[in-house]
Amino acid sequence: MEKLKNYGLWVSVFSLIGLILANYGLYDAIGLTSESYQSIVNGVLGLLVAAGIISNPASGTGYVDSEK
Repeated sequence: MEKLKNYGLWVSVFSLIGLILANYGLYDAIGLTSESYQSIVNGVLGLLVAAGIISNPASGTGYVDSEK
């Protein structure tokens, strides 16, 4: 269950969801264009990086879990 606390995992999961939506053309079904989706993703990731949530050296780097 420790893997579920890794922020890199969740960034990857939500990126995969975006790729699946794009692959099957489902952006229109939820009322988004690919450009608006990209803007939302860039904004959210920018906020997370600025807050130090994604790249927090105290709790591990990227996909590497911290050793406890």
